[in-house]
Amino acid sequence: MEVEFITLGDLARRIDVPATTLRNWTDQLEDMDAHYVYRNDRGDRIYKDTDVEIFKYIKSLKDEHGRKTTMKNIAQILADKPDRFKLRTREEAPVQEPKDPEVLDLLSQEDIKKLMESERVKQFIGVIVSNTTKNLEEKLTKEIRKEVAAEIEAGNKRIEEMLKKFEENTEKRVQNTENWIQEMRKQREEERNNKGFFAKLFGK
Repeated sequence: MEVEFITLGDLARRIDVPATTLRNWTDQLEDMDAHYVYRNDRGDRIYKDTDVEIFKYIKSLKDEHGRKTTMKNIAQILADKPDRFKLRTREEAPVQEPKDPEVLDLLSQEDIKKLMESERVKQFIGVIVSNTTKNLEEKLTKEIRKEVAAEIEAGNKRIEEMLKKFEENTEKRVQNTENWIQEMRKQREEERNNKGFFAKLFGK
């Protein structure tokens, strides 16, 4: 049975490059709006025969010129060869939203559409959103209060430490002042005593 497409890993092995390199080349081409590849329902890239030819050519250029040939140069070369390479636009390869296989097995697109249009489903979703929002607000409020309390406690500790250092410095200054006063009094007392001694000695 003919396969309509191949996966990124299969193509990487086919052209003998690491899968990460092939993914990088694909990303760069899409980022430059040069060429897009299809994706399946799971969002995985899938490569057609035309993609195989493009990336084989890129590999040959890289092998021949190495880093001298940038992806920007290659994108321009591909654009200049419209007869050889079929470049694909974003509109031709739209990105599909990944779908859950289990959900697809249970509900068709029509079933999902009807459910989303149901007033009871809308009310149910509204209740869920309201309750979830309320729970988040309560949790956020508790976290904020906890953080504020921690900040206040830390601030109080810093203030206590500052006051303690201030008191210690004040006590030292007071003690130094008292010591200086006592020293001055002692010096004056000695000066008076010496003056009295010399007055008696010389009769003055």
